[in-house]
Amino acid sequence: MFVDTNIVCHNTKGCVTSVPKPLLADPDGSPRRSESAPARAYLALVRAFEALSADISQFFHDRGVTPQQFNVLRILADDAEGAGLRCSSISERLINRVPDITRLLDRLERSGLVERHRDPNDRRVVRAALTSEGHALVERMEAPLDEAFHALFDHLDEDELDQLTQLLKKARRAEEGTEE
Repeated sequence: MFVDTNIVCHNTKGCVTSVPKPLLADPDGSPRRSESAPARAYLALVRAFEALSADISQFFHDRGVTPQQFNVLRILADDAEGAGLRCSSISERLINRVPDITRLLDRLERSGLVERHRDPNDRRVVRAALTSEGHALVERMEAPLDEAFHALFDHLDEDELDQLTQLLKKARRAEEGTEE
């Protein structure tokens, strides 16, 4: 949660940390030398995320979907049984948590990319599945998306990408309190 004068960080351990904005960066945006290593790492991570996600968001915008919508489409494309997935199952697998999966599915359904139906074994359960148009869109976007990811990281070699991935996973595991 961001506040005008402070950045407030909540973690899964129940701790709340408030860091005054002026301490995080100089007016030109560079981290202050007096900042701690964790503060510098956090600032670098946020700036990298902003820069990289802007390019990827534009990629999706140019193709008429949001990153969150495409994430749902990819999850549904992985449905090996083809019976559709429960909304709760989709929510659990999302990269970015969205507050209302129902509205996201509504938009995808209106676009003709997803269809929903009641589970024949439990009428209380609604399942979502890709339409043929949804499958076609995922297939059309896979190669260009992979090219876009390569373009974002073409300045890093394979070992650097592996190291970056491992460090980010380690940071996430520590925050989530998980071993995986």
